[in-house]
Amino acid sequence: PNDEELTINDFIQKSKSLAAELQHLGCTKNTIIGIISENRVEIPIIILATLLTGAAFTGYTPSYSYGEY
Repeated sequence: PNDEELTINDFIQKSKSLAAELQHLGCTKNTIIGIISENRVEIPIIILATLLTGAAFTGYTPSYSYGEY
């Protein structure tokens, strides 16, 4: 069982903070960010942060089988 909890306020704040850092690193609407990770509570934060910058993302979870995509 996963006992990690994240309030909506934490989610929004963490997403905004990461978005600011991504923009500082040069992410813009023409940027594509690849996310390679197992399922984690942080993935929605990364996705929202990416979208807040205007960038796009593509995700990949190595443990998924072909049929799960």
